[in-house]
Amino acid sequence: MSIAEIGRRADIHRASIYRRWKTLDNLITDAILHRVEFDVPVPDTGSARDDLVEFLRTVRRFVESPVGHALARLSVTPTIGAEASIDRRALWNKRFDDATAIVQRGIERRELRPDTDADTLITLATAAIHLESLTEGTQPVIDIEVAIDLLWRGVAAS
Repeated sequence: MSIAEIGRRADIHRASIYRRWKTLDNLITDAILHRVEFDVPVPDTGSARDDLVEFLRTVRRFVESPVGHALARLSVTPTIGAEASIDRRALWNKRFDDATAIVQRGIERRELRPDTDADTLITLATAAIHLESLTEGTQPVIDIEVAIDLLWRGVAAS
């Protein structure tokens, strides 16, 4: 794959692509981020617990899809160049920032303790789903509601 080939298929001059995306890695990262934002929206049901459950269900569906599985594998594959590593970090930072809105809303609604660390909660909540994907079914499948209830006991406001 090359920017020239992408430009040819899209009937756009490659210079136009390079103006927006300086490298092929940047273009691919942006395309993946757009796909993940579309396929893994951050829910807002009015309940942080329900949002976390729905978010994890959506993450599971995504990582079980061919694109999601490939992205999960790519995320743990060492990269040769610093550029690809930076792009990958930016991709995941954006998704985590979006997902932490669930926790922030829960704190504002007094469902969660004010000292709840949003990044840690989202990381813990999604870790088992990613492990399931990466180990290709050799780990037990978690019950998402049980997992969220277990985490909830540690962060709930009351």
